[in-house]
Amino acid sequence: MAIESQQGPHIRQLDLWPKESGENLQPHQLNGQDQLAERPFTPRKITSDDVTRFYQVRTALWTAKTFDDIQTVARQYEIPLDGIDPTTPVGKTVQKQLFTRYAHEYFPHSDSIESHWGRLNSALVSMVHHLTVEQSNATVWVFGSFAKGKINGTQSDLDYLVVLPKCETEEDIEREIGAIKGLQNSDAAGYVFSEELGPFDDLKPILREGQGLTRLYAMTEDGIEVEFHVIGIDDAMRMHKTDPGYIQRIKPVVPKDELRVSMTGVRRSLPKADDRVHNFIMDDGEMFVGFFPDAIIRGHQMYDPLGVAHKVSEQMWKAYVSTFLYRNNAFKSSGDEFSIDLEEAPFSKFLGTLYYGDPTDYHERNLSALERRYYNTVAKIAQVRNRTIRDRRTEASA
Repeated sequence: MAIESQQGPHIRQLDLWPKESGENLQPHQLNGQDQLAERPFTPRKITSDDVTRFYQVRTALWTAKTFDDIQTVARQYEIPLDGIDPTTPVGKTVQKQLFTRYAHEYFPHSDSIESHWGRLNSALVSMVHHLTVEQSNATVWVFGSFAKGKINGTQSDLDYLVVLPKCETEEDIEREIGAIKGLQNSDAAGYVFSEELGPFDDLKPILREGQGLTRLYAMTEDGIEVEFHVIGIDDAMRMHKTDPGYIQRIKPVVPKDELRVSMTGVRRSLPKADDRVHNFIMDDGEMFVGFFPDAIIRGHQMYDPLGVAHKVSEQMWKAYVSTFLYRNNAFKSSGDEFSIDLEEAPFSKFLGTLYYGDPTDYHERNLSALERRYYNTVAKIAQVRNRTIRDRRTEASA
């Protein structure tokens, strides 16, 4: 249901922690006007060319490796380099600083965190409402900064993980693509896509085969960055397997390094393959968590007409937590006694395996719900494996 945001009395937000039963937003929950946030300004309308340029600049900055590369991008897209030390190593800090500068200069933005939160919420509600009306069989999670209850600034984006169904007929394929295309209508959700960067036709092989990965690049008409990470249902249903597997891209992307976190909390920059996304990555004896498993653990099921999100989430949580317990030596045995020792694997250590691994990254309510989900999953694993749970916190208070 909609609840009043703690960030301001006039901003309404979704309850981003659905019940652990997997309950997702229902159509009747999206009809009230109080579900939509107030828009405090009327910016210029974004075009498809704007979206293309926006993501081209981001890719150019994200893949820049030297200051000479940075200067080339800055000249091409007229980004001022004032205050940038040329001796500073090129990395995420410099890249983000310049991209934020570019976006702030050329694209509309909110004048406060509160108003931006409301715009994000409104865009999300509109998307879910549209898919509900169109009776799409896709499944949607939201993840990233919005899903943790704290956004990073007035240019924070929306990240969607979309799982497409496997369709039996071309008519069904066209219907599912039409539902996503329909998000472009101003009276629906008002999203603007770059078909140059992410053609809708790239969705067809995923809908036919139930496999594959592509990305749709979009913004809302008033300038919010929105990315659709789209995968097939078969890939989603086996994602939890820690063989480790991967999802094949429909089209290759520019390779780069990206931060990944291991099951023991090691944070390392690893090469990102151009043709696939790994679910889990083995490197120097450590098991690192891939992009999508991390997104599912941190994300929220927002649209789940077939129960796919609930099943995928349940499988991922059990596999993820089991692997975490194993990798942190929490499974113990002594004679005939088998146990899970939570001193070896407390929630704080589990949190450290996620991309956002600091408690201060999260709204208190979101952090508490994540902690509950972790300990509930541990309890389920203990029950299935017939193990006791050794928790010195409860033993000390007993």
